[in-house]
Amino acid sequence: MIKFISFFFIFVITLSNAQSKTQYVSENANNEELAYALGTTLEESIQNDEPQQFLKQWHTDSFKEQIRKEMKLEEVTPYYKGFLEGVTKGLSGFPNKLIAEYNADAYYDFIGLRYEKLEQTYYALFRFYSESEGINYHDYKLCLVDGKFMFSDVYIYLTGEHFSATVGRLGILALPKNKLAEVFGMDSSRKDYGFLQDAIKLAKKGSFEKAYKSLLKVKGDLKDDKFFLLLKSQYAMSFDMDAYNASIEDLMETFPYDSTLNILYIDYYTALEKYEKAMGYIDQLEEETKDDFLRLMKAHLYYTMDNTEKAMENYEFIIENYAFFEAYSAKLTLLTHSEQFDDAIELLDELAQDYEKSDLIEYIEEKDENGENILEALVKSKAYKTWKKSK
Repeated sequence: MIKFISFFFIFVITLSNAQSKTQYVSENANNEELAYALGTTLEESIQNDEPQQFLKQWHTDSFKEQIRKEMKLEEVTPYYKGFLEGVTKGLSGFPNKLIAEYNADAYYDFIGLRYEKLEQTYYALFRFYSESEGINYHDYKLCLVDGKFMFSDVYIYLTGEHFSATVGRLGILALPKNKLAEVFGMDSSRKDYGFLQDAIKLAKKGSFEKAYKSLLKVKGDLKDDKFFLLLKSQYAMSFDMDAYNASIEDLMETFPYDSTLNILYIDYYTALEKYEKAMGYIDQLEEETKDDFLRLMKAHLYYTMDNTEKAMENYEFIIENYAFFEAYSAKLTLLTHSEQFDDAIELLDELAQDYEKSDLIEYIEEKDENGENILEALVKSKAYKTWKKSK
């Protein structure tokens, strides 16, 4: 189901580039090369544990301006200045969180660049993936500053919006209720944000049903906000699947053409065992991102559908193109279930080129928390016992 990872709400602002100006970005070979170099720099800063290098690439003037607009402020107010000061002190946690995830079991890869004619700039797409958290995409909006490419914002697929939008909302939600009038005046949005504040406080206490009911009191434009609908579905999922299903239907009706929500819909239809619909949304997500790594999700889904042939085909694609251990493990399971033990041993020999044999043995023979092992048939096979004894 949908995962609101903590680093979605951690933001980085450095104040070193206050006088720099962004420039119009045209689509040409030179700019594409420079933009691609920035994507590579961001990737390497996470993979090489260099958070400061990551932060140097962030054009904070543009980011702060977007926050101001999200907070509906006509000018910089004392509260806004104080809010930014508070944010600045803790926001370096964003790259640090990514680095921590990467050093655990996650992957963070720069996978593509595109030019958006409407916005007249480039976007750099990154894939976040871990076996525990699943998949997500970060779409960095680039800007040209004094002849140098930087990024000004980033769109997060699982939250369905740009960072700046989430930060601006957090700034509003941090206001005391009696201060909301300074942002909204006597507009009905003031009451709606009050209900949203109440819901978040209730959810923090684990009172998800009460939080959900508080959201139902929202009647203005906020009720059709994507973030709001995602939050509503998350709370509903915690206590009532019927309410959850209704919340997802609201999302689909309100944002019928938003492909960034496909990750949510894949999980949703998989949980309902409507596998063909889930597969359709994987196809749409692959078309949107041009990311063939999504064939790993297809393989898992085909495995769930008992389509061994298609599952194997996709696992083998991932192994060939990404050498991804999770795909090796799944293929080993399929070979075990079909009692193709000799082929399983060939796969183990291939893995032994990159992993210690003792580690592979421990992995193959390990039992789960219920004392079971899905590779038990392989462990008991003559082929495996011979392989285990061999040097």
